[in-house]
Amino acid sequence: MHKVLVGLFLSTLAACGSDFDPPSRVTKLRLLAVSADRPYARAGESIALASLAHDPLGRTISWGWATCTSPPAATVMGCLAQLDPGSFVLGTESHTVTVPPSTRMGAGAMLGVIVIACPGTLTQVPGGVPFRCNDGTRDLATNEFEIGMKRVLLRAADRNENPRIDRVTFDGTDWPADRIPEVGTCAEEKPADCADAHRIEVRASRAESGVDELGTPFTEQLIVQYYATEGTFGSDVRTADSPETEWIARPRATGTTIEVFLVARDDRGGSSWVTRRVRVR
Repeated sequence: MHKVLVGLFLSTLAACGSDFDPPSRVTKLRLLAVSADRPYARAGESIALASLAHDPLGRTISWGWATCTSPPAATVMGCLAQLDPGSFVLGTESHTVTVPPSTRMGAGAMLGVIVIACPGTLTQVPGGVPFRCNDGTRDLATNEFEIGMKRVLLRAADRNENPRIDRVTFDGTDWPADRIPEVGTCAEEKPADCADAHRIEVRASRAESGVDELGTPFTEQLIVQYYATEGTFGSDVRTADSPETEWIARPRATGTTIEVFLVARDDRGGSSWVTRRVRVR
């Protein structure tokens, strides 16, 4: 197995933790989402990107960005194998790239944007995974830092708007960013088994439909993904037409403040998110 595949596989296992944490429980450095203000772009256009990541250890994160133009395989591995020369730069969690003016548009054309989140010093090196992340004592294994890719489709006319998060509620009441609900804990494993499980709902809109420039009809599907640094969701992925989920805090979270990450996605590359907090008594 190629090194990057090993790293991605190990990263998935690490996300589960030693006590089989669900993927929605953020217990290690995680890159949860990357958005582009133009999920569909044209030659010569600039694209503003933003990333959503969290490190429970609170370490300083080094950010790296690079691009690949229409690689043979539209995967992280395919992009890493064909990075655009000179495209790697260090930056912050936000970045802007420009589609080369001469880039081909149409079927199969895409700009892959690689994003790296490293809790240490990040450098570019030769190899299958062309990046090294050093925490000051050693080079970290690939499952100890994050490498992701945002696919931007290149089209002459097509566009896609990111989903819009219209409303967030906690137990049926509006949940603005400055409201931090206080909750108790539940010793049960599943919210369905807990009498006082809490209800969280994200209302998202802007599902688009039509016929694209290639003549293919489409109707977008919107989903909402739920993540938190602690606790358990009844369902961590919901469709936008039935977005409510249940959530409980476990006893081990007593006395802490939990970070909650709410991500809306469409199936044409659009994404947006909000974050909230819950305090556990």
